[in-house]
This record gives sequence, structure tokens and C-alpha cells, in this order.
Amino acid sequence: MPHLAAPASPPPAPNFMSNAREAASSSPPSKRGRRKAVVVVMGATGAGKSRLAVDLAGHFAGVEVVSADSMQVYRGLDVLTNKVSLHEQNGVPHHLLSIVDPSAEFTCRDFRDHALPIIEDILDRGGLPVIVGGTNFYIQALVSPFLFEDMSEDTQGCTLSDQLDDIGLATDGVGSGYEHLKEIDPIAAQRIHPNNHRKIKRYLELYATTGALPSDLFQGEAAEDKWGRPTSSRFDCCFLWVDAELHVLDNYVNERVDCMINAGLLDEVCNIYNPAGMLDLHDDKLKSLLDEAVSQLKANTRRLVRRQRRRLHRLNKDFGWNLHHIDATEAFQCTTGDSWHVKVIKPCADTVRRFLSNDTTLASKDCSIDGGGTRLASRELWTQYVCEACDNRVLRGAHEWEQHKQGRGHRKRTQHLKRKSKIKSTSSEAEV
Repeated sequence: MPHLAAPASPPPAPNFMSNAREAASSSPPSKRGRRKAVVVVMGATGAGKSRLAVDLAGHFAGVEVVSADSMQVYRGLDVLTNKVSLHEQNGVPHHLLSIVDPSAEFTCRDFRDHALPIIEDILDRGGLPVIVGGTNFYIQALVSPFLFEDMSEDTQGCTLSDQLDDIGLATDGVGSGYEHLKEIDPIAAQRIHPNNHRKIKRYLELYATTGALPSDLFQGEAAEDKWGRPTSSRFDCCFLWVDAELHVLDNYVNERVDCMINAGLLDEVCNIYNPAGMLDLHDDKLKSLLDEAVSQLKANTRRLVRRQRRRLHRLNKDFGWNLHHIDATEAFQCTTGDSWHVKVIKPCADTVRRFLSNDTTLASKDCSIDGGGTRLASRELWTQYVCEACDNRVLRGAHEWEQHKQGRGHRKRTQHLKRKSKIKSTSSEAEV
């Protein structure tokens, strides 16, 4: 039972950052009377987003790809993050690949502030920006004018620790930050996971620098109207959602992990964690550990696919994103050479073509999944559930809780606990 607890271009010059933030918060109309057009390709990992973006360049002039992947932005680990190789790019310019040192933090705000000047430059040159990536929070930060981190401006000559100390909230360790947040804003604390230290720090920083409670800002009318919604975006976005049936994606990501191993994934990881020596794969114990690690990588990737698909469903249904759903299942299963073109490229190209021609009927077409766009109830956003059956796992919002209850793991644990409770009850009765 749950209980409720009381979400390959160099970086632009620094002077572009303030302009980028201004661009995100305004939406001036273009000379044509509409916002500037941008195509966004979304989907779970392994669905073929990067391949589709490159293929679209064969149908539209001036296509340039802007990567929205939170891992591919870092230098190194090209095999592990499945970066698009120069050969696969097929001459199409790609931006925001391998631009950040692995030791650096790169937030949604950083992505937006880097991506906006690049997109504006592509548009100024008459090109078509195609945003591609599975990091949905990056894309959400780009198209939505409301971003929490904009409210937390850096202060001159004073660190966060200094500010927290001044108001009596100095932290002694990473674990204490969440406890402090619960003290000053229990409603905001319910919104995030206790282990999300980066967001906890942002919330505390906001309170320390402005005195404003994060929950007041997130629950205000401005936040409800703007946060996560593309309607007030600077750009007019055409969202393409490349998808496939879950069992097809599962099989594909399993095969892709095997291909990554064959492509040198192990050597790539060893160069980081064990640069001094090579692993002896003839060692039976080490080989067993490697096999277990590969199986775990496949399982983690399959779980990532599910999280990404749930997030896309939520963006479509709860945040009013008009995601044009393209089912690529047959293209994955079919061995004929033109299946990808017929089932994926052609419908996507037709959708983009109508979008660029400003076809007013596009909003009601191609979207096979309900895009309701209804306003989220405060309970959905702010209520936190804790599943005792699953080792006190924290779920945020009714939507996430309902998805968790439908999961096979939760059902198995619940049935196990029921049988265990029944056996215990029977034993107690027998003793009496």
C-alpha cells in the first residue's frame, strides 16, 4: 500500500547567453506573421531519431541538426552514447555534439542557452533547424518560455553556502539539503526526489537569493500557463514522434548493446576507469562479471525506453504538445530496402511540408494519440507517493503512481507480500 509523503559545434560566446534568455521569454512574430519554424524529432532511445533527421535533409534545403542529448554533449564515450559518426551524418551539419568536458555540469538551462543562438543563426541563414534527441527536458526547456533556473540568478561575490549560512540553512552534507528544503517549503520538497541533489540545491538557492518559495512560483498562474507548454514559445514547432511497439524496441536495444560491445565499448570504458592496463577476458570470474554488466546495461536501456515513452505520452496529453506520432514498427521488422522510406521518411516529410506551408489543418492531423492539452491538476504535479511494497520507492504525481502500479515488478512484489501475510496470519491462528 502506498502512503502520501507530506520532476559538433563550439559553444557560443558568453555574451550570447543573456540574449538567449531574452529570446526564450519572448515570442516576436516573424515578417510572415508567424513564428520561426523549427522541426523537433523526438522518441525513445533506439527509435531512429538521428537517422530520420539526416534523411529529412534529402527533402528540405538547409537542414542542420541540433542535438538535444544530455550524454552526447560530452566529449568521449562515443560508442557508449551512440553518437552519430561523421559517416552517418552524411554531410549534414550537426551541432552540440562533444562540446563539454565530462567533468563539467551541463543543465537544461545550459542547453537552452547554447542551442538558441545556434538555432537563430541557422534561421538567419535561411536554413531549417531540426532538434533531435531523447532528453525531453532539454527540448522542453528550449520550447517553453518558463524555466525555473532563470529565477535563480547568480549573486556577485557570494556563494550559495554563504547565502544559506546567512539565513540559517547551512548544509553539512548532501543529505541535509532535502531536510532543509522540507523545513522551508514542504510543498516543493514533495515535488522532487530526495536524491535529486542538483534540483534541491536550485530550490534552496532560489529561496536564499530571492526569499521566494519555489512552490509559490510553480503553482502560480504564470507557471501553470507557461511551464512545459510550447504555445508561448519563440518558435513554431513541428513535433515528430518516432515510435515502435515496445517489444520491437526492446529487441533492437539489446542488439544495439551487442553491436556497441563489438565496436569497442569495453576498450572505451577501460580507457577511463583502467587506463594503466588491459582486462584479461580469459579470467572466468572477470568474464562472468562482464556478462552480468552487459545484461544490466541492456536492462537499464530497456527501462530508459519506457521512461522516455511515458514522458512523451505525458507531454502530448497533459502539456498540450501536438506530437505527430509515426509508428516505425513495420520498418524495424521488414527487411526490404524501402520500408524505412515508406513507413517513416515519407509520412514525416509530408507532415513537415504541410507545416512549412502553414497548413492550418495540420494541428488536427497525423496525431494518433490524444493531445488533450488539459491543465494538470495540482494533485498530479505535487502529490508524492511512496510504495512500501517496492522498498519505499518514491513516485511523483498520480500519473507516475498509476504507471508504477501497472508494472510487472510492483504486481509481483504485492502478490508476494499478500501470500506472506496470509501465511503469517494462518500460522498465528494455528498457534492460538
